[in-house]
Amino acid sequence: MRETEGKGILVLDTSAILNGVSPHQMGETLTVPEVIQEIKRGELHRVLDFYGDILHVRSPSKESLDIVTGEARSTGDLNKMSSTDIHVLALALDVKGTILSNDFCIQNVASSLGVKFQGVNSREIRKRVVWKASCTGCGRNYDPDVQICPVCGHETRRRGKAISDV
Repeated sequence: MRETEGKGILVLDTSAILNGVSPHQMGETLTVPEVIQEIKRGELHRVLDFYGDILHVRSPSKESLDIVTGEARSTGDLNKMSSTDIHVLALALDVKGTILSNDFCIQNVASSLGVKFQGVNSREIRKRVVWKASCTGCGRNYDPDVQICPVCGHETRRRGKAISDV
Protein backbone atom coordinates (compact mmCIF):
# COMPACT_ATOMS: atom_id res chain seq x y z
CA MET A 1 0.00 0.00 0.00
CA ARG A 2 1.33 3.42 -0.84
CA GLU A 3 1.69 5.96 1.96
CA THR A 4 -1.39 8.12 2.34
CA GLU A 5 -1.01 11.74 1.33
CA GLY A 6 -1.29 14.39 4.02
CA LYS A 7 -1.74 11.90 6.85
CA GLY A 8 -5.34 13.01 7.34
CA ILE A 9 -8.16 11.01 8.83
CA LEU A 10 -8.30 7.44 7.53
CA VAL A 11 -11.32 5.19 7.90
CA LEU A 12 -10.46 1.49 7.74
CA ASP A 13 -12.82 -1.25 6.66
CA THR A 14 -12.33 -4.91 7.55
CA SER A 15 -10.15 -5.60 4.50
CA ALA A 16 -7.76 -2.79 5.44
CA ILE A 17 -7.28 -4.15 8.94
CA LEU A 18 -6.94 -7.78 7.85
CA ASN A 19 -4.44 -6.79 5.15
CA GLY A 20 -2.16 -5.31 7.80
CA VAL A 21 -2.37 -1.59 7.07
CA SER A 22 0.20 -0.08 9.40
CA PRO A 23 -1.44 2.60 11.54
CA HIS A 24 1.94 3.73 12.82
CA GLN A 25 2.76 5.57 9.58
CA MET A 26 -0.61 7.25 9.23
CA GLY A 27 -2.59 10.11 10.67
CA GLU A 28 -5.69 9.49 12.75
CA THR A 29 -7.24 6.08 12.06
CA LEU A 30 -10.90 5.29 12.64
CA THR A 31 -13.26 2.41 12.11
CA VAL A 32 -16.81 1.51 13.08
CA PRO A 33 -17.96 -0.93 15.80
CA GLU A 34 -19.29 -3.29 13.09
CA VAL A 35 -15.77 -3.81 11.70
CA ILE A 36 -14.47 -4.69 15.15
CA GLN A 37 -17.36 -7.15 15.61
CA GLU A 38 -16.62 -8.80 12.24
CA ILE A 39 -12.97 -9.29 13.14
CA LYS A 40 -13.68 -10.52 16.67
CA ARG A 41 -16.05 -13.16 15.25
CA GLY A 42 -13.30 -14.46 12.99
CA GLU A 43 -10.12 -16.37 13.57
CA LEU A 44 -7.98 -13.25 13.12
CA HIS A 45 -9.20 -11.27 16.13
CA ARG A 46 -5.61 -11.01 17.40
CA VAL A 47 -4.82 -8.66 14.53
CA LEU A 48 -6.61 -5.93 16.51
CA ASP A 49 -3.86 -6.11 19.14
CA PHE A 50 -1.48 -4.72 16.51
CA TYR A 51 -3.45 -1.47 16.45
CA GLY A 52 -3.66 -0.97 20.21
CA ASP A 53 -4.83 2.53 21.12
CA ILE A 54 -4.09 3.95 17.66
CA LEU A 55 -7.34 2.72 16.08
CA HIS A 56 -10.34 4.71 17.30
CA VAL A 57 -13.87 3.34 17.04
CA ARG A 58 -16.78 5.65 16.21
CA SER A 59 -20.29 5.29 14.91
CA PRO A 60 -21.50 7.40 11.98
CA SER A 61 -24.39 9.83 12.17
CA LYS A 62 -27.87 8.76 11.14
CA GLU A 63 -27.86 11.55 8.55
CA SER A 64 -24.75 10.12 6.86
CA LEU A 65 -26.16 6.59 7.03
CA ASP A 66 -29.26 7.83 5.20
CA ILE A 67 -27.16 9.67 2.58
CA VAL A 68 -24.94 6.64 1.92
CA THR A 69 -27.91 4.27 1.74
CA GLY A 70 -29.66 6.54 -0.77
CA GLU A 71 -26.55 6.91 -2.91
CA ALA A 72 -25.85 3.16 -2.83
CA ARG A 73 -29.44 2.59 -3.97
CA SER A 74 -29.03 5.06 -6.85
CA THR A 75 -25.75 3.48 -8.05
CA GLY A 76 -27.22 -0.01 -7.76
CA ASP A 77 -24.64 -1.14 -5.19
CA LEU A 78 -26.95 -1.34 -2.18
CA ASN A 79 -27.92 -5.00 -2.61
CA LYS A 80 -24.21 -5.98 -2.74
CA MET A 81 -23.16 -3.96 0.32
CA SER A 82 -23.27 -5.12 3.92
CA SER A 83 -24.47 -3.00 6.82
CA THR A 84 -20.81 -2.74 7.85
CA ASP A 85 -19.91 -1.33 4.42
CA ILE A 86 -22.62 1.32 4.77
CA HIS A 87 -21.41 2.27 8.26
CA VAL A 88 -17.76 2.57 7.16
CA LEU A 89 -18.67 4.80 4.24
CA ALA A 90 -20.99 6.94 6.40
CA LEU A 91 -18.22 7.46 8.96
CA ALA A 92 -15.83 8.58 6.21
CA LEU A 93 -18.50 11.01 5.03
CA ASP A 94 -18.95 12.36 8.58
CA VAL A 95 -15.24 12.99 9.21
CA LYS A 96 -14.31 13.90 5.62
CA GLY A 97 -11.79 11.09 5.75
CA THR A 98 -10.27 8.71 3.24
CA ILE A 99 -11.58 5.15 3.16
CA LEU A 100 -9.07 2.32 2.94
CA SER A 101 -10.87 -0.60 1.33
CA ASN A 102 -10.54 -3.28 -1.35
CA ASP A 103 -14.31 -3.39 -1.76
CA PHE A 104 -15.30 -2.09 -5.21
CA CYS A 105 -18.87 -1.34 -4.11
CA ILE A 106 -17.58 0.87 -1.29
CA GLN A 107 -15.21 2.57 -3.72
CA ASN A 108 -17.96 3.09 -6.30
CA VAL A 109 -20.36 4.71 -3.83
CA ALA A 110 -17.51 6.73 -2.28
CA SER A 111 -16.66 8.06 -5.73
CA SER A 112 -20.28 9.00 -6.31
CA LEU A 113 -20.36 10.87 -2.97
CA GLY A 114 -17.01 12.60 -3.49
CA VAL A 115 -15.39 10.67 -0.61
CA LYS A 116 -11.71 9.88 -1.12
CA PHE A 117 -10.71 6.22 -1.12
CA GLN A 118 -7.64 4.07 -1.51
CA GLY A 119 -7.23 0.37 -2.21
CA VAL A 120 -5.27 -1.84 0.14
CA ASN A 121 -2.67 -3.94 -1.66
CA SER A 122 -4.80 -3.72 -4.79
CA ARG A 123 -5.87 -1.26 -7.45
CA GLU A 124 -8.77 1.08 -6.99
CA ILE A 125 -11.70 1.33 -9.37
CA ARG A 126 -11.03 3.50 -12.41
CA LYS A 127 -14.60 4.12 -13.55
CA ARG A 128 -17.72 4.96 -11.61
CA VAL A 129 -20.50 2.51 -12.45
CA VAL A 130 -24.29 2.51 -12.24
CA TRP A 131 -25.74 -1.00 -11.98
CA LYS A 132 -28.99 -2.20 -13.54
CA ALA A 133 -30.70 -5.56 -13.96
CA SER A 134 -31.19 -6.60 -17.58
CA CYS A 135 -33.68 -9.29 -18.57
CA THR A 136 -32.01 -12.25 -20.29
CA GLY A 137 -35.20 -12.81 -22.33
CA CYS A 138 -36.71 -9.52 -23.50
CA GLY A 139 -33.76 -7.21 -22.70
CA ARG A 140 -35.73 -4.74 -20.54
CA ASN A 141 -33.78 -2.92 -17.82
CA TYR A 142 -34.80 -2.74 -14.18
CA ASP A 143 -33.47 -1.69 -10.80
CA PRO A 144 -30.63 -4.04 -9.80
CA ASP A 145 -32.66 -5.80 -7.11
CA VAL A 146 -35.18 -7.20 -9.65
CA GLN A 147 -34.27 -10.85 -10.22
CA ILE A 148 -37.18 -12.00 -12.41
CA CYS A 149 -38.55 -9.92 -15.29
CA PRO A 150 -42.16 -8.96 -14.49
CA VAL A 151 -42.96 -8.84 -18.22
CA CYS A 152 -41.65 -12.15 -19.59
CA GLY A 153 -40.59 -14.10 -16.48
CA HIS A 154 -36.94 -14.62 -17.43
CA GLU A 155 -34.11 -14.11 -14.96
CA THR A 156 -32.22 -10.84 -14.98
CA ARG A 157 -28.48 -10.31 -15.01
CA ARG A 158 -26.67 -7.50 -13.20
CA ARG A 159 -24.94 -5.17 -15.65
CA GLY A 160 -22.88 -2.10 -15.06
CA LYS A 161 -22.57 1.02 -17.14
CA ALA A 162 -19.48 3.15 -16.62
CA ILE A 163 -20.64 6.73 -16.27
CA SER A 164 -17.40 8.58 -15.51
CA ASP A 165 -13.75 8.25 -14.64
CA VAL A 166 -12.89 8.25 -10.96
